[in-house]
Amino acid sequence: MGHLVEFLMNNPFLLTTAIILGFFIWFSISKSKQNNEVGLSFTFGGLGTSLIVGAFGGTPWDKTLNYIISIEQQEGTDYVQLLTGIALVILSVVLNRSAKSKENILNLLGVKERKIADYQEELKLKDLHYTEREIHLQRYATAGVEMTKDRFEDATVHIRSQVESYCSDSKYSKRGYTGTAAIPLTMFAGYCFKGPDINNFYEYNRKTDSYEVIKKEKIKNNFIRNFISKIKKSNSQNQEFQNDLQIVKELSDMPNDISEVVIGVSVTEEIKEDQLSQFGAPFLHLKVNEPKANYIRNMQQLNCYVDTIFKTLVEASKINSIKKIHLIISSQSCLPFKLGTKLTTNTYMKEIISYHFVASKEPCYPWGIAFGANGIRLILSNKETGPHSNSTPLRSILYSLSDLLAAKFEKKDSI
Repeated sequence: MGHLVEFLMNNPFLLTTAIILGFFIWFSISKSKQNNEVGLSFTFGGLGTSLIVGAFGGTPWDKTLNYIISIEQQEGTDYVQLLTGIALVILSVVLNRSAKSKENILNLLGVKERKIADYQEELKLKDLHYTEREIHLQRYATAGVEMTKDRFEDATVHIRSQVESYCSDSKYSKRGYTGTAAIPLTMFAGYCFKGPDINNFYEYNRKTDSYEVIKKEKIKNNFIRNFISKIKKSNSQNQEFQNDLQIVKELSDMPNDISEVVIGVSVTEEIKEDQLSQFGAPFLHLKVNEPKANYIRNMQQLNCYVDTIFKTLVEASKINSIKKIHLIISSQSCLPFKLGTKLTTNTYMKEIISYHFVASKEPCYPWGIAFGANGIRLILSNKETGPHSNSTPLRSILYSLSDLLAAKFEKKDSI
């Protein structure tokens, strides 16, 4: 230990560098637990670049440092300093690439509590390459439990805070999503989602008891792609996904004086018109050829469906007489989440109400979430509540703590 101290005292530049490096490492770690590698990569990159430049002598920084510690200015190139700087820059690049290759997966846990961690091996996800952010929403969609205004406030405040935290923590990494929560809560989570798009959607397949990954397409070089297409003289339109989500009845066929409309989206199950009697409004049906489980298989298909639904919502909003749009969705969780990210109800869209389906209930759609210019609110079987408050109820904090405790006990039981 004494020899190390003596060595550092005889090499004040290395001592100063060690102190500065130690400070930046401490600052990066304390600043963000999720983005340690990103912070450290910036630190190492900046310090390494400074060392490389300073290794050739004569920089203002070197002159100032040498003046403070009263040593003579070194002539020529300091190869030790140069190699140290290069090593730090290389380490910075490695850490940055490692951070960006990690995936942060958002999991909205509903009635069926399925975790990506339980399917880690088959998805080929390594412990150090992904993290899973769980939002426990089981209590808000459990059979036999009624949705109330208090529960609605708890759920939306909890979702908003967790999604905002997730967006902040995953700013520099890949993003994933999966979920089994109620469709209105899923759409609200998408509504709160900000920043870069989701890279991978994980959808559970009941028949195979496994997850299927809907991946974001990699962007290819446009020049090369166009050059090859010209050589082959291929028709690019034939290679594109053919949208099979078709409107059964056009908006133009609706009565001119309607104040409300029901828009149904049938992807996994076909929505029956006799299930919609509670709304007493015309039914506009968007459906695929043969609805079935796990119908959405790729990102292009998902984006195409979302764009079709969004365009239909916009067209319906243009009709002056329409004041409310009842939105019924039967699909995988990725679709309402993705659609929620596109909602722009604060501007030109009419109030859109997303409903939760319960086959054993009468009516079949006991509650929903209304998205409108005045914010969000709860709809209870044709009974409406007031605008949603942005205040954080005490019970939501207690529920969050109970979720953390439940997760810890589950981990202990599984050991």
